[in-house]
Amino acid sequence: MAGVTSPELARLLERHRDEINAAFRRQESLRALERPEEFLDSFRSLAEAAVGSMHRDPRLAESSGPAVAALFRAWLGAWGKTPGLSEDGLRALIRAFPGPMARDPERFLGSSLNAMAALAGHSDASLDKWLEAMSRLGGAVAGLDDLLSAGLAAAWLSGLPQYRRAALKALSGLPKAAVSSLLGIGKKDPKMDPAQAIESLAADPWFDPASPKKGAPPPQACFTAAGGWRGYGGQFSSTPMLWCDGEGVLAGDGRNCCRIYADRWGAALVSEPSGGPGKAEGSRAPGFGLTGDGFRFRGLACRWDQTEPLGDSRPRLAANDLPASSSVAFGNAVFFSHPLSFRVFIIGLPEGPYGKNTRKK
Repeated sequence: MAGVTSPELARLLERHRDEINAAFRRQESLRALERPEEFLDSFRSLAEAAVGSMHRDPRLAESSGPAVAALFRAWLGAWGKTPGLSEDGLRALIRAFPGPMARDPERFLGSSLNAMAALAGHSDASLDKWLEAMSRLGGAVAGLDDLLSAGLAAAWLSGLPQYRRAALKALSGLPKAAVSSLLGIGKKDPKMDPAQAIESLAADPWFDPASPKKGAPPPQACFTAAGGWRGYGGQFSSTPMLWCDGEGVLAGDGRNCCRIYADRWGAALVSEPSGGPGKAEGSRAPGFGLTGDGFRFRGLACRWDQTEPLGDSRPRLAANDLPASSSVAFGNAVFFSHPLSFRVFIIGLPEGPYGKNTRKK
């Protein structure tokens, strides 16, 4: 391997030489290893990080040998064939969580690599945001089970709203410090209790646990969007129509149907095996309409510049008299499509203590 190997790592590699060589031969017997020298340099860098982090704690140092051997097998198995493979990301996780790495390296590494691949496979999610949230946890989680629960919650908060229900359940079992770190509470609002934040999030998908600055008026609504034209990697070949099936909102173009998941943390379309209702025309939400520079819904009239854009979504609907193609009011939100777009637009109506209930009873 190129580069300088520390004495500690050199001794560990020598101790596990037969095991590592056997794993390398098995991999080569299955297929030619892509860029072997690059792989070995990458492994050395990761192994140095693992040894350095575990040797800071004498209780973990004795486990560094098996952990490095497990790292070699895991990295070798993922090399060249796992989407979203991130050496920097895995290194950051190894350094942040030396305990789980030492105590159960196979499970820790497998879960970490699987999570990175899953996030990289979702165009709506941010792997960088997930890695940042996980690295920030530090000592707030100790055991691997808590770490995996935190990883699920962080995936939700990184743009995968379809995991919302499972993530809220996972959050409720984590230490308060971990919940505060993941939700970004504590510094902005020391009085916000993590349990209270979880309860508010469960009741209101648009609730912001990291409260806005004091004196700033709460937004009348939140705005986000999902989907796009199939030719650019989206889901629809024509303006999607929307329906509600009692469990949520569906969007379809007659050929493809998706279930829409949306909250403050993101919006995603998940393919619906049932194919949807198959109607030629979508639903229309009573009391909802576009006004060129905004929208109206029941007793609320709101301009686009009065909404809070979430993520990269910005209201860019042209000021015109075209009505929404289809619209559905469900829960705390209005979903609509527009004749000049292949996207689904979502207006969230906050209800929590830092927002206000804009829906008329």
